[in-house]
Amino acid sequence: MKKLNIWIVLAVVYVFVIGIVVFYRMNKGKNEPVVIPPVTSVSQTPTAVPEQMFVEFSAETPISDQLEVSLKIQDSESFESAGYTLELTYDPAILRIVDVTEGNIWEKSVVLQKDTTKPGILIYSVGRQLQSARADGDVMATVKFQILDKSVETTEVNLTQLSKSAGQNSVKTIVAEPLNITLK
Repeated sequence: MKKLNIWIVLAVVYVFVIGIVVFYRMNKGKNEPVVIPPVTSVSQTPTAVPEQMFVEFSAETPISDQLEVSLKIQDSESFESAGYTLELTYDPAILRIVDVTEGNIWEKSVVLQKDTTKPGILIYSVGRQLQSARADGDVMATVKFQILDKSVETTEVNLTQLSKSAGQNSVKTIVAEPLNITLK
């Protein structure tokens, strides 16, 4: 019985000592000032200008109170992307998004994000499904709008700077001129 008590006391002392060592190591240097070594030389490499991919809007003539806007790649044969994100802005007092559909760039694609919760902003991401080949199309996305204010003659749809295309070796910035839409 006494041997068992001695082993218990030794085990408690051992755990106590280990606890003190761990506590000491964790708190070591907490009150000491942090010394940042001086920078002796900085080598600056020129930052690469991101490659741009040019796209253009096209709009069909409004039918009744509906309007369809497509975003097309200008040089679709050089498009080798695995996915893209588009951010479109529009006037929510004039237009309301009814539907957004992916284009015909790949045989099979998957919509990763379709966010229409912020008035006047559409964030839309599409990725190519695995083993899906490049199709012959040039449409990235088609947005169907409802025209809310029919008294307005023109409105504008823009592609913002946040639009990106993730390719095999790089990320390209998608660039498009604003689309001025004649509503009447």
